[in-house]
Amino acid sequence: GSGTAVSGIISSTTTWSADDSPFVVTEDILINEGATLTIEAGVTVKFVEDKVMQVSGTLIAQGTSSSKITFTSNASSPAAGDWGNIQFLDASVDATFNGETYTGGSIMEYCIVEYGGGEGGIGMLKISSSSPFIHYSELRYSSSQGMLVSGTGTYLWVNNCDIHHNRNGAYVSGSDDKVLFSYNTIRDNSPGDNGYAGLMAGSGTFSHNTIKNNTFDDDDSESAGGVRIDNGSLDHNIISGNSNTRNDSRSPGGVFIYSSGSIFDHNLISDNGDLAV
Repeated sequence: GSGTAVSGIISSTTTWSADDSPFVVTEDILINEGATLTIEAGVTVKFVEDKVMQVSGTLIAQGTSSSKITFTSNASSPAAGDWGNIQFLDASVDATFNGETYTGGSIMEYCIVEYGGGEGGIGMLKISSSSPFIHYSELRYSSSQGMLVSGTGTYLWVNNCDIHHNRNGAYVSGSDDKVLFSYNTIRDNSPGDNGYAGLMAGSGTFSHNTIKNNTFDDDDSESAGGVRIDNGSLDHNIISGNSNTRNDSRSPGGVFIYSSGSIFDHNLISDNGDLAV
């Protein structure tokens, strides 16, 4: 079929079914407080130029390993920055867990998010004072950050995701320690001029991630190809093959530790050029 056009405010419980896919976002979407949008496995959501999806209620987007949910461009020849972003706002319902088992709230699982990041150049997946569960998802081809975190809610867990070929990989800002990035791969991102590293760890805990082959070519920035650490805690990560054309103590290939309050322990570092501390 030709798909289903969607726009505006979602104010009651709604399901986007695979039978009605693709869904074409023709104007901005807002999931209102108290409302839940459930997106079925296998659905494709296509965004027209600069359009965004804002979540103030609950977004449940649970694909499967064989039937993923794709958020992408509506252009016939997609390119980075074609559309805006998905924004989890302060009012959105945080994910809940029993131990490590997801029990409710906002979730993106087995999702692909691609070709966004254009709206204001701030993150293709933008998490603001909120804590959705981001699980087994792929963030790629953003013209800005694949993921931008500015404050969390209850506890933000990003697990087993693949963040690649964005201008920046993941940027976690602020002084909120209620963040855990675990077992993700952040690779092949190209920060370019006046950018940041593959991973900007402003706060939170980053464990067992692989940060590799990110390329940085800024001559005047206190950052790195692989990781810039402001106040984060990094342990048991693999940081390899990252590079910077300048590659000196203020802008190395691998790791730049900006703050003395950072914790950096038991990481495996190789083939990045210099390490600055």
